[in-house]
Amino acid sequence: MYYSVLRAVASGATRPKAIAERAGVERNSIAGYISTLVDLDILERVVPFGDNPDRSKRAVYRIREPMFDFWFTFVSPNVAMIDANAGDAVIGSISEEVFATYLGHWFERVCREWTVSQALSGRFVTPIATVGSWWGTDPAAREQVDIDVLAADASGKRLLAGECKYRNSFDETEALRTLEHRASLIKDCVTEELVLFSKHLVSAGTREKVDGTGACTPSALTRCTNENTDLVGFFQVSAPF
Repeated sequence: MYYSVLRAVASGATRPKAIAERAGVERNSIAGYISTLVDLDILERVVPFGDNPDRSKRAVYRIREPMFDFWFTFVSPNVAMIDANAGDAVIGSISEEVFATYLGHWFERVCREWTVSQALSGRFVTPIATVGSWWGTDPAAREQVDIDVLAADASGKRLLAGECKYRNSFDETEALRTLEHRASLIKDCVTEELVLFSKHLVSAGTREKVDGTGACTPSALTRCTNENTDLVGFFQVSAPF
């Protein structure tokens, strides 16, 4: 049954009800399976920034261990084909887009870990005490949105917000504009720094909007309209994949 639970999580079910339905487990029994997997450090329970870890109703479960995540995402659903020596066909059936999306999720985790290490060395203006992520509703867009990296000081009021892009190309200016808007959705906090993490170095055009120290210049005001958001950083993070 644990096998079915992990397959369910790997396939995108992240809340107990969805995990139970996809794994074929009784709803009143799923908590025990999930709890055991969390205790074994195979699953992790994650809550959005600002929520009480013990009481949050927005908690999600993710596979914490990379090996288990890869196995239950790509190998387990195709064991029969692999056993039939059709592994090459299985590999060919996985599109670049699907694999890039999978790597993108782990890239976000690498960026959060990198943020922790850099905070310890005093790289950021914000005196970071916690690092996580955030998700919630955008009232204007009437949709669920998220912030990949959200770090805060000990008071939880001074923030660093980061967007992770594991893509060969994307609209960098729009990504930063969207990030700034989403950061503004977190009430009673001040976002002091915006950070764009990317697979490749950002373009020269985007960098020209920021001076050598990372402070916003007049040409960058379209991305830094919040007077309290006075720094923008660009980081190319080398992920181990």
